[in-house]
Amino acid sequence: MLKPDNVENLPTIVKQMVITLLFGLTKKRRSVLPAILNGRPGVVYAMNSLTRHSKMSYACAFGAAAHVVHVIVINGDSIIEYNGHRAGKAFINIIATFLYGMTFLPVFVSLTMGSIFGYGVGSLYVWMLTAIEIFRLAQCETNFEGRVLLVFRNLPPLLCLLYLSISLPLRFVRFVRNHRPWFEWTNEPSEVLENLDEIRKSYDGSYVGGILSKPVSKTVRLSIPVKALVCSTGNFCGDLYLSVILATTTALVLFIFSACGLLTSYRTHALEMYKGNSVKIHLSVESSPVKDCVNYIKYGGFQAAYMIWAFMIQWLVFFLVFFLVGILIKFFDVNLIKEFVNWTWPYLLTFVVINITIWLLSAFFFLQDRGEHLALDNRGWFFNCVYFFTFYFLFLGLFSCVLRMLTSMVLGLVYLGRLDKTILVKNFEVLDIGFNTYVGFMKTDCAHTHPVAIVFTRLMLLAARRPEAEPSNDNYEEIREAGGVLRLIPFLSAVMDPMIKLQMNRRSLARRRWHLLYTLHRNPSLRSLRKGHVDTGSQSQE
Repeated sequence: MLKPDNVENLPTIVKQMVITLLFGLTKKRRSVLPAILNGRPGVVYAMNSLTRHSKMSYACAFGAAAHVVHVIVINGDSIIEYNGHRAGKAFINIIATFLYGMTFLPVFVSLTMGSIFGYGVGSLYVWMLTAIEIFRLAQCETNFEGRVLLVFRNLPPLLCLLYLSISLPLRFVRFVRNHRPWFEWTNEPSEVLENLDEIRKSYDGSYVGGILSKPVSKTVRLSIPVKALVCSTGNFCGDLYLSVILATTTALVLFIFSACGLLTSYRTHALEMYKGNSVKIHLSVESSPVKDCVNYIKYGGFQAAYMIWAFMIQWLVFFLVFFLVGILIKFFDVNLIKEFVNWTWPYLLTFVVINITIWLLSAFFFLQDRGEHLALDNRGWFFNCVYFFTFYFLFLGLFSCVLRMLTSMVLGLVYLGRLDKTILVKNFEVLDIGFNTYVGFMKTDCAHTHPVAIVFTRLMLLAARRPEAEPSNDNYEEIREAGGVLRLIPFLSAVMDPMIKLQMNRRSLARRRWHLLYTLHRNPSLRSLRKGHVDTGSQSQE
């Protein structure tokens, strides 16, 4: 049952269901009982995660819904009261999560619908949520410092609501001015016939046009100004406040680095997969389409959870590191550091000199052609060098092993929040659930958003629906000079029109016969090798 303090939320949930039902009445069912009630209401969905439109608005909608996670996970609160078994409570929390998610379902559906009615209702609904959030913050009875902390804690979802409060009305006004449809779902595939200009100007058409066009050589100069950051924090005396500031700053920088790196990796991997190259994100064990689909569903929640938990773990680790460093600096004499440096620098210098010597010997003495080929020369000296340096690197291997362990720990901590990079060794990445989720997400996304496949399908539909729009031999040169996506039309025309295909076969046959005649005329010795000549000779011998 609902908690007493949450009974007042029941009318709000009913309103959300009514709004969702209104959105459903604007859409028809296609396969399930389409004759009943003229196929209405249809099935509405929150978002099309395979599309490229309104991604910023979708992100803000998810950001505005962040308090749902805070209420359930952090506060342990639930809209439904249950005091039974723990397993039943877990199931009740799932139901409560769906009920909380219904709060923002009308916002997502209005963005996905992409119509005047959807944007209008979505604008009113977002304004209501924004007003409720501002009123809730204003009603908190606390001192000034507590109010400031409360505002900063709720600032991200509030900014997301403000963005949606401006974005949705602007879309509503733009659609009204352009006389767009009131109730039609314009952001999903429609049966409206496209033309070549729309296909060519789309993102997928531009991508395919770039593939078919001759690449232009470009010289790109990158100038990255590097500024030295000199941070003088004085003597670190173990101040707890300073440790918190440093840990927060470092963790925040890593968070931004992870977010930017994730977006860059997504773009790089998507372009590589469009080219058919999936080596960079290839698993050692092949997955199935079902697993890829399941991983696609899990990716959004996993990525957000990994980023949040990585930030908290990184903050805790950096806080402990800075705090311990401050204690060491405070209670230990600086002369100990000087003595440590004086003790280690001869070994470091020896290590550097030996490595440079080995590199020079390998390049100019042990390998042929000054290291151009992996072909040994002076093998006796080489084997002696291997033997004697084995004892040296036997002791050095201990420090190298420690360095390897520290490096793996640091890299694992830095890339903890990124699902596009596995923190496990090769052939064991199948045990990394987060990386498997990213691979399945990329495979599913590429399979449904590949520009070449999309443009090819759209052109096939265009040729199938309007045969009269297909190019003929008269305007073939004009289409060929247009370049880009239009170069696929002659191929589609040959496939769709049997007459054009037959004519092309005749021309090809005549061309081959002419080449054969020219070859036999220029090379008389080849005439005896013709099939007809050989068959005639064999019959005469019989």
